[in-house]
Amino acid sequence: MSSSQYHHFLVAIVPLALFNFMFVISLFVYIILRRRGRVKDDEELLKRGDSAFIGMWMRQWWLWVIRPITNFFIRNRINPDVITTASVILAVAAGVAYYYGEIALGGWITLIYGTLDLIDGRVARETGQATRSGAFLDSVLDRYSEFFTYTGILLHHREGIFFYVVLLMIIGSFMVSYTRARGEALGVSITHGIMQRPERIVYLGICSALSPLLTYALSFYMHNPPEYLYLFALLLIAVFANYTALQRLFYGYRVLKTTPPEQKT
Repeated sequence: MSSSQYHHFLVAIVPLALFNFMFVISLFVYIILRRRGRVKDDEELLKRGDSAFIGMWMRQWWLWVIRPITNFFIRNRINPDVITTASVILAVAAGVAYYYGEIALGGWITLIYGTLDLIDGRVARETGQATRSGAFLDSVLDRYSEFFTYTGILLHHREGIFFYVVLLMIIGSFMVSYTRARGEALGVSITHGIMQRPERIVYLGICSALSPLLTYALSFYMHNPPEYLYLFALLLIAVFANYTALQRLFYGYRVLKTTPPEQKT
């Protein structure tokens, strides 16, 4: 194994060891508390429905795990706009990490800023700081976050075939958001789809973070193996983000076509 592969392996394994420890302990405690009825499901999350790529049980567990962090922000009345801005800064850092080929580091940072993005809205609502301007800022900065991260990935692959895969990933991801926004502007709620922002963050982050471990294992059988798990995530997002965008396109078109003209905006 080369020194570069060994470096990437260490960047992946240290946070993973800590995460696995937290995962095992928290999962054990969560199961016990849930069976005793001491853990309630997040009602807002239930309203959003399940996901083909991230199960509701897993989403509820993660919200429970990060609840102490959420409570810390709530107790200290941290402005949710500050949390949103911090997530954008981390998204830039993730993009820089991907650009320099630090795949595992980029993955861990992506998971962190994705978690902050999950927290800011709850902090806003539970501290009475939820405003339309804040919601607008959050939505716009979410797009910037993805753009910064994906740009780093795109530039990293600027000389290979995956440049076009990442380009498709960017197109699909932004069209998923645009079809929803445009539909809402015309009075149609379009929130379904199998590769929305949470799924994109989770799969990109986890596959990137774990990719060096698979590469390390393959290095015993192959010379300088590619980051297969990370590349798989790029393909997965490229395909299903565009599929989701097309789903929303056809759904919105069908609904608007059957809506009486006087009800259209």
